[in-house]
Amino acid sequence: MLYAWNLILMRQQSQVASPSEVSFFQSLISGAWLLLALPFFLLVDPALPAIPADSTMWALVALSAALAVTSLFLLSWAYGREEAQVLVPVEYSAFLWALLLGAIFYSDPLRWTTLVGAALIVVGCLIAARRERHVSPAIEAVA
Repeated sequence: MLYAWNLILMRQQSQVASPSEVSFFQSLISGAWLLLALPFFLLVDPALPAIPADSTMWALVALSAALAVTSLFLLSWAYGREEAQVLVPVEYSAFLWALLLGAIFYSDPLRWTTLVGAALIVVGCLIAARRERHVSPAIEAVA
């Protein structure tokens, strides 16, 4: 529900602000929440390095940050030009990409619960994408 609410907020922000402004504040708020959570992760396993040790890790962190900001910029640009009900099914396909890439790169097991959840997301997106908008005659007369 929070993810859906975030998409609604992004749509609202995209109506009144530039894509760079929206992506900046989305990144700033996400980063602040992650920094607040950092001490809890350090308590769970103190052996995990909190700061990347080598330049390769820093390059990967920079690349992931650049990709995140770019994706937020493009999403806010799209939400500023199209209705959310058109774009949200495309956004929810990210769950399927995460499922696929997690299985390929991280050898994440594909459990039946994960596959059923992914199938429900796909079916819901297909239903939402195919649903025609019905405008009542009263609203049509005003328009």
